[in-house]
This record gives sequence, C-alpha cells and structure tokens, in this order.
Amino acid sequence: MRSRLSSWLVGMFAIVVVTCLVGVQGCNVSETQLKVIADQAGLVAAVTWISYDNPTDEVKSQVSDIVSIIQDNAKLVTEGKTYVQVLQPLIEDYVDKNVEKQHRPLCKVGASSLLSAIDLMFAMYPAALETQATALEVVDCFGNGALRGLSMAADDPVMKAVQPHLQMRASLKK
Repeated sequence: MRSRLSSWLVGMFAIVVVTCLVGVQGCNVSETQLKVIADQAGLVAAVTWISYDNPTDEVKSQVSDIVSIIQDNAKLVTEGKTYVQVLQPLIEDYVDKNVEKQHRPLCKVGASSLLSAIDLMFAMYPAALETQATALEVVDCFGNGALRGLSMAADDPVMKAVQPHLQMRASLKK
C-alpha cells in the first residue's frame, strides 16, 4: 500500500510540475507566477537528481554550495548562450579545486542536472529572458527551490515519495 501511495504521490507531483511548465509555454504568466514556477522547478530538479543518484549528505551540501555559485554567476550568461555552456566550466573548475576527489563526479552530475533544468525552463518560457533582471530573478528563485530540495530530510514526504525510484535504480545496478 505504501509503495502505491508513494508512486501516486510522485505521479501527482510530476503532473502538477508538467502542467505548470506546459502552462508557462502555452500562455502568458505574470512575473510572480513565473518565480513560483521557477522555485518549484528548482525543487523538482534537485529531488529528481537525488532520486537518481542517491548522494550523501556531504555531496548534497557541496551541491548546495554550487547552487550559490550558479545564482552568483548567472549574470555571465548572455543572449544566445545556455547556462550549461557558460557555467558548467566554471563549476567544474570550482569542483576540481574545492571538492574531495571521491565526491567530484556526483557534484558535477548534480550541477549539470540543475543547469540543464534551468536551460529547459528558459526554453519553455523564452519571455523570461527578455530582460536580464527577470532572468536573474528566475534563476535566483530556481536556486532557492533547489536549495530546499537539497536540504530536505529523508523523512520528508517528498523524499519518501521518491524512495521507490532509488530502490529501482539500485536493483538495476545489480
């Protein structure tokens, strides 16, 4: 019963997020609505990465530091460039210099997952890129959501909902 409930929760959460993102593409939303959607997208991106890679608390903490780097350096992304193109090399350099060797791969994957999600969000709502100020606010909200996702306790209902995915991935590694 618990597994079915968890699957249902994850499914409903995914439907809500997809509906929000499709809504962003399909209609005009206010800047306030876009910030809420960005916040939720950041949370979903972080939780999804956690459900796939099951990082340790130490790695999640280091990826939280990387989120701050993304927020602080978002202004470097100029028109026609993606967040992955511009910020991934900067983050990889940071990780190589500041993260213990055994944690580097997961930190890089976590950062890449978040950057890809930011790029996806802007691809779905290019109007958010019309002004740099709006784009920076959206990235900041996305980062805040990601930080919430990265700091969730294992017993949080959202984290419990992704547990079946962790177990499934673990069984596939065998």
